[in-house]
Amino acid sequence: MKLRPGNIVSISHYSESIPFQSIVLEVLDNEVLLKLPENFSIYNLFEDDPVVMGFQIGLDIYAAECTIRLINPKDNSVALKIQNIEQIREKRIFQRFPVSLYADMKPKDGERKVAYVRNLSLEGLSLISKSEFVEGDDIAFDTYIDNRVLRLNGTVMWKEKSPRNFQYGIKINYHDFNTKNSLKLYLNILKDEQERAVLHLKGHE
Repeated sequence: MKLRPGNIVSISHYSESIPFQSIVLEVLDNEVLLKLPENFSIYNLFEDDPVVMGFQIGLDIYAAECTIRLINPKDNSVALKIQNIEQIREKRIFQRFPVSLYADMKPKDGERKVAYVRNLSLEGLSLISKSEFVEGDDIAFDTYIDNRVLRLNGTVMWKEKSPRNFQYGIKINYHDFNTKNSLKLYLNILKDEQERAVLHLKGHE
């Protein structure tokens, strides 16, 4: 990874409506330690939460799909495990895009459960939840983008269990063109928001 201690990055987390800045303290092969802003409430974060870290190297802008591995309230720092890094300006809209979004999941004839989306595309999404579902379950879920509710339907294609949560891969099932067009619009909004946040770090705006 080309990040260095002292670099400033943008962080997107589902508890905040807009990305915020953090300072890189230490960098390992697939992990980064960050100093959060003093006015940020670290108690809004939980281990295993999805986080998007944006940064710029030269002219290239990147979005890293991350998971919170460790939280240290004493010095307001967090360790992020990096799952995947994507170059924003080269991303086509139908490819997987790192996000950190709140969602409500509801299986057929079941109760609504809390989940968090970690990546999203026109074909499907990956999310984490403390609730267990099985492969083949049909799921209805609402996710919240740009202060709007996006309602989607999908099928659980795979699941993985971690010590704290379950991770799921969901294939989106479309019943009309409007839903797919809405998701395409929201993906563009998320991409543009992430790019603006990173450019702002470098003083380009």
